[in-house]
Amino acid sequence: MTNASHFPNPRSGMGLTRRQLLKATAGGMSALTLLSLAGCQPVAPSAAPAGAGAAPAAAGPSTLTIGYDTDILKLDPGIQQAGVDWPAAALVYNRLVEYDNTMMNPVPSLAESWEVADDGLTYTFQLRQGVKFHSGREVMAEDIAYTFTRNFEIGSKGRFAGYMLAVDTFEATAPYEFVIHLKQQDVTFFPNLAVMAASIVDKETIDQVDTKPIGCGPYEFVEWVPGERVVYRKFKDYWNQEQLAQWPDEIVTIPITEVQTRVANLQSGQVDIVTSIPPEFFEQISSDPNLQLLGQEVSASYLCLIFSNERPPFQDNKLLRQAIARAIDKEAILQNVFFGSGETQCNLIPSTHWAYSELNCPTRDLDEARRLLAESGFDTATKITFRTFTGQEFGVPVAEIIQSNLAEIGLNVEIEPLEWAFYVEDAWVGRNFEMTLAWYTREIDPDGLFSSVLRKEQGNNPMRYFNQQVEDLFDRGKATADREERKKIYEEIMDIAILDDTALVKLKTMEIKWAANKKVEGFTLLPKGYPNFYDWKWVG
Repeated sequence: MTNASHFPNPRSGMGLTRRQLLKATAGGMSALTLLSLAGCQPVAPSAAPAGAGAAPAAAGPSTLTIGYDTDILKLDPGIQQAGVDWPAAALVYNRLVEYDNTMMNPVPSLAESWEVADDGLTYTFQLRQGVKFHSGREVMAEDIAYTFTRNFEIGSKGRFAGYMLAVDTFEATAPYEFVIHLKQQDVTFFPNLAVMAASIVDKETIDQVDTKPIGCGPYEFVEWVPGERVVYRKFKDYWNQEQLAQWPDEIVTIPITEVQTRVANLQSGQVDIVTSIPPEFFEQISSDPNLQLLGQEVSASYLCLIFSNERPPFQDNKLLRQAIARAIDKEAILQNVFFGSGETQCNLIPSTHWAYSELNCPTRDLDEARRLLAESGFDTATKITFRTFTGQEFGVPVAEIIQSNLAEIGLNVEIEPLEWAFYVEDAWVGRNFEMTLAWYTREIDPDGLFSSVLRKEQGNNPMRYFNQQVEDLFDRGKATADREERKKIYEEIMDIAILDDTALVKLKTMEIKWAANKKVEGFTLLPKGYPNFYDWKWVG
């Protein structure tokens, strides 16, 4: 994996200033990132791949095996919604720029340098020459333009368009030059070029993007055997050979649904890394001298109860939503399901973040909940359907606590558990729900933390919540550079959307934890839950 001494330190202050040309040094840097997943499909592998976890022979290939808690759903980076799908994007593709360790200051990748006009509205990128797709064709500026066009056409079915709201036009002005023009200044635009949805695709092989994706990243896609494994192999012609030399020849991800099995396979050496470790296993892993428990200091992930604004009973009835918010026992959820791990404050910004502010969060009050329910005019004889997901350990237990809480104020709630893949397609993408659970894993910038959740035309807003005042405030926040001013703007947004409109009920922060064999050195998690591969070194 990457030895930090060979490449520019991404935390060394490669800041973006107007008219300042930023150039990569000695080969540049790219990020290999795998997002920790948002849910679980109940499928287990028939067997772990042979040789996983064992030290490679001196002359033989090395294989790194990662145990996920579900199988992937989609390979196309333009339409991926579930976090488990994103390893394919991270390994197979590159982007114009990649995240640094903080996820705040992008570093060079396909773009080796860039220039920003004095007015902050025009970005000119100089592309790295000689970069090849896995098909052997060179990556050109027209491929960047094609990817942008395709992603904007995908629209709200994907995530890219929601990140690029400030973009006016873009064009390939020369074989290795790509220019983006903005409608207005946007401090979030540049970091968002590193999201997985911005992965650059090969236009000549786009017809196979769902079956055998072709990118220009460090690994080629080899095969996906549903329910068993996904295999990636080193791309020998990858542009950053020095970096590539430190990574394993092959990466295999396998779905292991049961957390007990994932941990057991890690301890036995059948896998090298496992994802989605719940709190009850923290001590077991931390006390094992051969293992390391990995997490992030600032959690950009949270669990919510969300409501549909497109259908009854929550459409245009914020009093009913407020009643539910007052009835839920968040502390019971925290203690009984998550072993006390996390925070229950209603602010969507984590308490350790610079933009965090204390909100007057509503506390549990059954009398107030009953009053709001009566005032809402909702007929309590009407059944409310609560769709949740199975497989992920907390999906049904959390729903059952909420169901019991709401029964205390007279609401009749029926839980409908859904297998993970169907939940994503029908409830999430299809927006077919009255209320459901949502696990958001977001960018660390305050806009990224929740704008795509609360802005109507975003791919992460299946609620279809809309408030024009909130939309205008988000635009102001993106155009404001001063942190204190931005903090006030986001506090006002939450006063409106979370406290008054009750667009959603935040239940708790989600601490994303992975575990790895100590033979994998320099392995940490970024705030969003991505593993940091900058300093990764394989010594297995």
